[in-house]
Amino acid sequence: MTGRHAIDARREQAGRRMRTTAVANNKGGTGKTTTAVNVAAIAASMGYLTVLIDLDDQGSATKWLGHSPANTDLVEVFRDDRPLDDVIRSTAVDGLELVRASAELADADRQFGGEAGVQHALLHALEKATQRDFVVIDCPGDLGLVTIMGLAAADDVLIPLAAGAMELNELPKLTRLIDKVRRRLNGDLRISGVLPCRVSKYGKHTSKVVADVLDTLRKHFPDELLSTVIHESIRHGEAFSAQQPISWYEPGGTGDREYRAAVAELLAPRAREVATRG
Repeated sequence: MTGRHAIDARREQAGRRMRTTAVANNKGGTGKTTTAVNVAAIAASMGYLTVLIDLDDQGSATKWLGHSPANTDLVEVFRDDRPLDDVIRSTAVDGLELVRASAELADADRQFGGEAGVQHALLHALEKATQRDFVVIDCPGDLGLVTIMGLAAADDVLIPLAAGAMELNELPKLTRLIDKVRRRLNGDLRISGVLPCRVSKYGKHTSKVVADVLDTLRKHFPDELLSTVIHESIRHGEAFSAQQPISWYEPGGTGDREYRAAVAELLAPRAREVATRG
């Protein structure tokens, strides 16, 4: 038994199953990393043993959690079969661990593109690692090899989407890649949520654009569109500068409440499992 089913079998023997969620969007400025960091931190605060894997060579999630990006950690995991446990770091958030971004992943297509089975390198690394309850993968902001590796390792995909016309026009590129990965590499992959982000509260024109985008998303993603929306807020940037998730930077604030609502939607099917884990 190999791959995801081997991971699941071991987890089920222990009475629970690991879930791996890839956070992906190829369009910059969509709230991807903000969502990955805050979903992971809030899940940890809810009692899920969580690890955030920063696949984005820009390393914003890594910096957000108070670490500096590594040069080669993930490259060594993928190229040299270094154990993933060796590169997992603790964070200031109880229950949340981090695999730091590696700058050399920017060149992954050239380094690994010709290697057989490289698309499953992250999945195999997770299979061998100490198991957690929840893995969150912050994918790069492109549709290259590293994003494919993240999707191939995931149970599901969370798509943060800035509620604008340009961002909506880019979305089919990502959904086509998800379909391709599902057909060729990961038959169980599904979209678990589309999360509208960076939604402005002000301006009549802005409100109409947002309403039009949400109407389109409801039409194309009737089951996946989350009811929660994440509003544009300077507090997210301040939280990044403070190296704290929004729920720690401003407990009870708008960002905290919105991301907690989003996480509740995403994890609702598993809430009973953690409550009875004992």
